[in-house]
Amino acid sequence: MKVLPIPRHMYDGSKIIKPAEEWTFKNFSTHWVVDNIFVEGGIDLLKDICECYPIEDMNNQETAFDPNPFIVHHIPYWLFNPLATAVRDFVVI
Repeated sequence: MKVLPIPRHMYDGSKIIKPAEEWTFKNFSTHWVVDNIFVEGGIDLLKDICECYPIEDMNNQETAFDPNPFIVHHIPYWLFNPLATAVRDFVVI
């Protein structure tokens, strides 16, 4: 078991991701390339938090019934929501 590096009730995403207005990006006809998303040390904090939650399915085992070939790693809503909101804000900008 691993203890969260930041208390859940104190997490708002600001220690991980910058506001969408600060991201740098290039728009191609079929996709975006976005840089400068994470605050200093933010990606490491996100990794440390994600390590506290289990990988639920490997999906590459013979018993896997899901067509998704990648590992299923569920992260909780309280962690994902600020990140998703920042992406939404970026798209709306």
